[in-house]
Amino acid sequence: NTVRRIMIVDDEQLIREGLAELIDWKRHGYEVAAQAGDGREALEYLMSHQMDVVLTDIKMPFLDGIEFARQLRRERPEIHIVFISGYDDFDLVRKALQLGACDYLLKPLEPELLLEVLGRIDRDMERHEVTQAELDRIRMDARQASRQRAQKILRQLALGSRNITDAELSQLDWEAGQECGLLLAEVDRYYARYASLHADKLGLIQDRMLERLRTDEPDAMVFEL
Repeated sequence: NTVRRIMIVDDEQLIREGLAELIDWKRHGYEVAAQAGDGREALEYLMSHQMDVVLTDIKMPFLDGIEFARQLRRERPEIHIVFISGYDDFDLVRKALQLGACDYLLKPLEPELLLEVLGRIDRDMERHEVTQAELDRIRMDARQASRQRAQKILRQLALGSRNITDAELSQLDWEAGQECGLLLAEVDRYYARYASLHADKLGLIQDRMLERLRTDEPDAMVFEL
């Protein structure tokens, strides 16, 4: 089973430690993976660490919970945010909900209520969860489709069948900032040498030639005209 990672953000150390011991996190599929004393510290940590849920106070120095959540929502929108506060303030609740917070819980936290919120978050994550294998397959399919489009354009360019549009040229830039070039290789007296060969033998020769090109230039797209 997947263990969800949770971060506790509060400027009072005793409260952070109390929340870390409030429930049996492991039993419910969670682990307290990190703690922070203010929003600035938490935001810096989350820019380079994976996290599923953040429990954050609102009144904190340097960067309060509202601004922290606003920046986190912009940079890491997949992270679920739950506000914890000692202030039963309608305006704060409204701001929290506008930022897409999962809930707004009052201190001292009731374990049953927190577990109810986490259960709701967990069900939401399961509905939208994509496995790493599925992500890899999606990326591979997208990469293959991009390469096929580029091959079609390059083949037309090599054959000189028509001019390539600016829109089509932009498709060749499949990686930002990457330059691409076109190399045409013609086998001397190809037909005189190979036209009489059986299709299987001819195919084997072509495969070996293309494989050699791919070996020398592993990032190249190789195709036959």
